Amino acid sequence: MTDERDELLTRILDEVVNGRKAVEDRIDGVASEVTDMRRDMLSHFDALYARFDRLETEYHALANAVDRLEKRSMSREEFEQKIADLKARVHQLETKILELEKTS
Repeated sequence: MTDERDELLTRILDEVVNGRKAVEDRIDGVASEVTDMRRDMLSHFDALYARFDRLETEYHALANAVDRLEKRSMSREEFEQKIADLKARVHQLETKILELEKTS
Protein backbone atom coordinates (compact mmCIF):
# COMPACT_ATOMS: atom_id res chain seq x y z
CA MET A 1 0.00 0.00 0.00
CA THR A 2 2.81 2.38 0.76
CA ASP A 3 4.36 1.58 -2.61
CA GLU A 4 1.08 2.45 -4.30
CA ARG A 5 0.83 5.61 -2.26
CA ASP A 6 4.44 6.56 -3.06
CA GLU A 7 3.80 5.87 -6.72
CA LEU A 8 0.62 7.93 -6.63
CA LEU A 9 2.36 10.79 -4.85
CA THR A 10 5.23 10.60 -7.34
CA ARG A 11 2.78 10.76 -10.26
CA ILE A 12 0.92 13.66 -8.68
CA LEU A 13 4.20 15.48 -8.03
CA ASP A 14 5.30 14.88 -11.64
CA GLU A 15 1.97 16.20 -12.92
CA VAL A 16 2.23 19.27 -10.69
CA VAL A 17 5.82 19.92 -11.79
CA ASN A 18 4.94 19.35 -15.47
CA GLY A 19 1.82 21.49 -15.09
CA ARG A 20 3.84 24.22 -13.46
CA LYS A 21 6.40 24.09 -16.26
CA ALA A 22 3.62 24.26 -18.85
CA VAL A 23 2.10 27.27 -17.10
CA GLU A 24 5.51 28.94 -16.86
CA ASP A 25 6.12 28.28 -20.56
CA ARG A 26 2.76 29.82 -21.44
CA ILE A 27 3.45 32.81 -19.20
CA ASP A 28 6.88 33.26 -20.84
CA GLY A 29 5.24 33.10 -24.28
CA VAL A 30 2.60 35.65 -23.32
CA ALA A 31 5.25 37.89 -21.74
CA SER A 32 7.29 37.71 -24.95
CA GLU A 33 4.23 38.60 -27.05
CA VAL A 34 3.37 41.48 -24.72
CA THR A 35 6.96 42.75 -24.93
CA ASP A 36 6.87 42.60 -28.74
CA MET A 37 3.49 44.32 -28.84
CA ARG A 38 4.70 47.01 -26.45
CA ARG A 39 7.78 47.61 -28.59
CA ASP A 40 5.56 47.95 -31.70
CA MET A 41 3.20 50.32 -29.91
CA LEU A 42 6.06 52.49 -28.69
CA SER A 43 7.51 52.71 -32.19
CA HIS A 44 4.08 53.76 -33.50
CA PHE A 45 3.81 56.39 -30.75
CA ASP A 46 7.28 57.67 -31.65
CA ALA A 47 6.15 58.05 -35.27
CA LEU A 48 3.00 59.88 -34.15
CA TYR A 49 5.00 62.22 -31.91
CA ALA A 50 7.33 62.99 -34.82
CA ARG A 51 4.34 63.86 -37.01
CA PHE A 52 2.80 66.01 -34.27
CA ASP A 53 6.13 67.79 -33.89
CA ARG A 54 6.21 68.56 -37.63
CA LEU A 55 2.59 69.72 -37.52
CA GLU A 56 3.31 71.96 -34.55
CA THR A 57 6.31 73.47 -36.34
CA GLU A 58 4.19 74.11 -39.45
CA TYR A 59 1.41 75.60 -37.31
CA HIS A 60 3.81 78.08 -35.70
CA ALA A 61 5.28 79.00 -39.10
CA LEU A 62 1.79 79.63 -40.50
CA ALA A 63 0.72 81.60 -37.43
CA ASN A 64 3.81 83.81 -37.74
CA ALA A 65 3.15 84.33 -41.46
CA VAL A 66 -0.45 85.34 -40.72
CA ASP A 67 0.78 87.79 -38.06
CA ARG A 68 3.21 89.34 -40.54
CA LEU A 69 0.45 89.65 -43.16
CA GLU A 70 -1.90 91.23 -40.66
CA LYS A 71 0.75 93.76 -39.63
CA ARG A 72 1.41 94.66 -43.28
CA SER A 73 -2.23 94.91 -44.25
CA MET A 74 -4.33 97.99 -43.72
CA SER A 75 -7.94 98.58 -42.96
CA ARG A 76 -10.46 99.51 -45.64
CA GLU A 77 -10.56 103.08 -44.38
CA GLU A 78 -6.77 103.39 -44.60
CA PHE A 79 -6.87 101.95 -48.11
CA GLU A 80 -9.57 104.35 -49.24
CA GLN A 81 -7.64 107.28 -47.70
CA LYS A 82 -4.48 106.28 -49.60
CA ILE A 83 -6.49 106.06 -52.85
CA ALA A 84 -7.95 109.53 -52.18
CA ASP A 85 -4.45 110.90 -51.50
CA LEU A 86 -3.14 109.36 -54.73
CA LYS A 87 -6.06 110.83 -56.70
CA ALA A 88 -5.33 114.25 -55.20
CA ARG A 89 -1.64 113.97 -56.12
CA VAL A 90 -2.55 112.87 -59.67
CA HIS A 91 -4.88 115.86 -59.91
CA GLN A 92 -2.09 118.19 -58.72
CA LEU A 93 0.31 116.69 -61.26
CA GLU A 94 -2.22 117.08 -64.06
CA THR A 95 -2.73 120.70 -63.04
CA LYS A 96 1.03 121.35 -63.07
CA ILE A 97 1.37 119.65 -66.45
CA LEU A 98 -1.41 121.84 -67.85
CA GLU A 99 0.27 124.97 -66.43
CA LEU A 100 3.59 123.93 -67.93
CA GLU A 101 1.97 123.28 -71.30
CA LYS A 102 0.35 126.74 -71.22
CA THR A 103 3.64 128.50 -70.44
CA SER A 104 5.63 126.74 -73.07
